[in-house]
Amino acid sequence: MCKIKVELIRSCTRTISLRCSEQKHSLPAARFFIIIAPKSENIRTIAQQLNIGLDTFAFIDDNPFELEEVSRALKGVTCVNAADIDNLFSSPRYQGATNEDARKRSQFYREEFVRRKSATQFGSDYLGFLAACEIKLFVDLYTDEDLERVSELVQRTNQLNFSGRKYQRSEILPILANQEIEKYVLRCMDNYGSYGAVGFCIVRTEESEIRVEDFMLSCRVQGSSSSRLSSIIW
Repeated sequence: MCKIKVELIRSCTRTISLRCSEQKHSLPAARFFIIIAPKSENIRTIAQQLNIGLDTFAFIDDNPFELEEVSRALKGVTCVNAADIDNLFSSPRYQGATNEDARKRSQFYREEFVRRKSATQFGSDYLGFLAACEIKLFVDLYTDEDLERVSELVQRTNQLNFSGRKYQRSEILPILANQEIEKYVLRCMDNYGSYGAVGFCIVRTEESEIRVEDFMLSCRVQGSSSSRLSSIIW
């Protein structure tokens, strides 16, 4: 999980400590949302606008009531007392990844805002909007350069994960190194920009049988026509 998400959730709370505000320079992709509603609803709105899962968020507040409200309403969100901010920023979970997709994450978010704004011009004709996007899906063989992004996908993908299984890094590495197992990475782009690597697939070929052992798509493309690929592969 990257630091931007910490900043995004901080921005939905009215109480921000000085130490937190000093960290803003390290979070270049931060956007601010002013929403007068319970904190849990603020977070849900931000998640919808950014098209990312609730389990990737951390909510930071110095008010026990607010922390409890979010904790009860949104089970997937990590709630952190502001007094523990030093431990938060030293945690490996919030250091962010170094792969190409991670470096472009702020760009992906900006493109998603433009994409969703354009969608409103089509009203209820969502299929018409998708057609206008001219979505392209590329299926590539896995390479070592995909390691970091694939590690993220197999650990974090929940909703579009067809086996329901998550792999720890120690579990996926032997699979990636096994030359007898076919591995594919799915990349997606449209007229608004690139979604980056959005899917991963593990395939075994035995005699006359081709078996898809695992297939997962990022929530980054949930709702787009590329998510319908599941009905074709599975």
